[in-house]
Amino acid sequence: MTKLSLDKLIAPVSIAVVGVSQRPNTVGNEVIVNLQKGGYSGDLFFVNPRYQNLMGQPCFESLSVLPKKPEHVIFTINDTRLEESFDELIRLGIKACTIFSSLTLQTDSEPNLKSRINAKAKEHGVLIIGANSMGVYNIANNTLIGGFDTRDHPSDGNTTLISQSGAGMSGIVDCEERIKFNLAVSTGYELTTTMEDYLEYAIDLPDTKVIGLFLETVRNPEKFIMCLERAAEEKIPIVVIKVGKTELSKKMAESHSGAMAGSDRAYNALFRRFGVLRVDDMEQMSACLIMMSHTNSVGTGDLVCLHDSGGERQLLIDLADSLDVPLAKISEDTKLELNQILDPGLPAVNPLDGWGAGGANASEVMASSFEKLLLDESAALGAVVHDRGPNSEVYTSYIDYLKRGEKVSKKPVFLVSNRQGSGEDRLAVELSHEGFPVIDGIHQFLVGVKKMLEFRDFHSLKKQEKSFIDLTQYEYLREKIEKGLTSDQKLFEFLNCFDIPMNKLEIVSSLDELLNMKHNFPIVLKTANPDVKHKSDEGGVFLNIDSKEALANFYEELSVKFGPFVSVSPFIENSGIEMILGITKDEQFGPLILIGFGGIYTEVFNQVILLMPPFDCQVVRNALRELPHYNILHGVRGESAVDIESYCKAAVGLSDLALAFGDCIDEMDINPVKVMAKGCIGLDALLIRSQKQILERECS
Repeated sequence: MTKLSLDKLIAPVSIAVVGVSQRPNTVGNEVIVNLQKGGYSGDLFFVNPRYQNLMGQPCFESLSVLPKKPEHVIFTINDTRLEESFDELIRLGIKACTIFSSLTLQTDSEPNLKSRINAKAKEHGVLIIGANSMGVYNIANNTLIGGFDTRDHPSDGNTTLISQSGAGMSGIVDCEERIKFNLAVSTGYELTTTMEDYLEYAIDLPDTKVIGLFLETVRNPEKFIMCLERAAEEKIPIVVIKVGKTELSKKMAESHSGAMAGSDRAYNALFRRFGVLRVDDMEQMSACLIMMSHTNSVGTGDLVCLHDSGGERQLLIDLADSLDVPLAKISEDTKLELNQILDPGLPAVNPLDGWGAGGANASEVMASSFEKLLLDESAALGAVVHDRGPNSEVYTSYIDYLKRGEKVSKKPVFLVSNRQGSGEDRLAVELSHEGFPVIDGIHQFLVGVKKMLEFRDFHSLKKQEKSFIDLTQYEYLREKIEKGLTSDQKLFEFLNCFDIPMNKLEIVSSLDELLNMKHNFPIVLKTANPDVKHKSDEGGVFLNIDSKEALANFYEELSVKFGPFVSVSPFIENSGIEMILGITKDEQFGPLILIGFGGIYTEVFNQVILLMPPFDCQVVRNALRELPHYNILHGVRGESAVDIESYCKAAVGLSDLALAFGDCIDEMDINPVKVMAKGCIGLDALLIRSQKQILERECS
């Protein structure tokens, strides 16, 4: 869908309102009020057979008798009358409309009204906002298509909000004056135009600086990924609320990777891949949009803060630690400069309590202190943190601290209140619009800082390119998968082709063959029955075997239970950490790589992260730091640190494998991957071939 085609929907040159009304607080009336409030300058036609004139304008009986065919029709009529009017729209060749209603009839037939309207629209190429939508506010184009009351909107906004929740749009657009929007969309049912279409449109707008998404689902994954890639290229941050965190994958997974994937982890992998900034609620969303729409990008360094309270300074330190927001470590030179102006007893640290005893000189001390904090090389952005005055008024002296700091440093600055209080202050709105955002609540502010730093750090990474394996090996390896890697030995060899180090392994089929082998004890004995997916869980593994007598006994036990074929491997000592690597195929986003802690407690600990290929070692390192028990990898209680880099390289190798052969593989586990002081090694592996591909081969 092109921007030109969406213009008929979002920026029409003429509009007809069907069901226009003179009764206040009705949809038919609010539509007109909003169009007038927005300053719509195109041709506007009223349709309602009950009126001859309305609001000083002629009112027409139907669309058919209008003096000119409108580009866009807004339906404000009851669902019982909508289909007839929609059929009229089709006969006239009108290609764009808005439907606010839910398309629900008390008595209906199958297919129902919603399905009938959808089918007709797609057959005749009609673009629809909705149904069940709050409308579209194209503020930059002075076109407010909405059936509910809205505030005045300045026309010079740079923020887009696209919401699959109607209230999710109005709850921010109509309630947060500190944000100036260029476009706001309530997507509704997305009958013919989807969230992805609006996102593409927003990215194309020259004035879009930041985009907010209230996301329930993705209907067009390919286009969604394309949009995210474009936004990343244009360095337009996307802040997203994704609801439905607890929804798990509906497929029955055979591997640990498949069982632990879940749709929410898949979305996190997608967001990480393209630098999308995920937040938890609408307060965090609003804070991020305010901060990113009104300030410049963040440079190197971390956060500096000026306070007027020691206790509330400690509160920020605690919250910053819990949210993993880095506080700048200021230089000794900056500390020396601060000590020269601070009251005795006030430590020259960041965050800084600069108020002291107060007095006539307190404001100058505060302003100068903030300047010195911001000029430190470790500072990327700064905040003045305080409590607002009576009735939540912003103290003008604190504004001075902010402006002086920004002037000397050219770094983003914020005025942060510990809480908003019970009132509001127009100065907070005006100051935000001037480029000095006022944020209510330390927690929301710190979330915003975290997301700004994440966006900065994402764009500091080198662009990830797909790796391509040697073409001479490609067909050979593909054939191996498609025919089935019938033994662990063959699977291990296959993984070694991608620089994924696997333990040495030999297959035998009899006791005599086993005993005649030259063994370097201790060894590991496993069943090689391909039908046994999780060998440890089913008693198909014996570890640390140190004699031929024990070997013979264990073989007899395995052969009786699982058959004669077994694998023999060197026993890897217990030192090191057991991790997991895996592939899972998401229905929407394709192959994803699972990393995290593994071994027999993989699903018990459930400390895993999904990554979307391609990626490099730096991405893996950054992701591992998010694991709750990450510090174990660096050694605890006298244990040595393990070779994280070797594990990262193996994960990159699996990423290359997934990109090359993801269509052949539904799931894969390499578990455990023993990560040692030097190097890592995979001890077991499981591959589940693509069931779709197997069926296609069998049918061909």
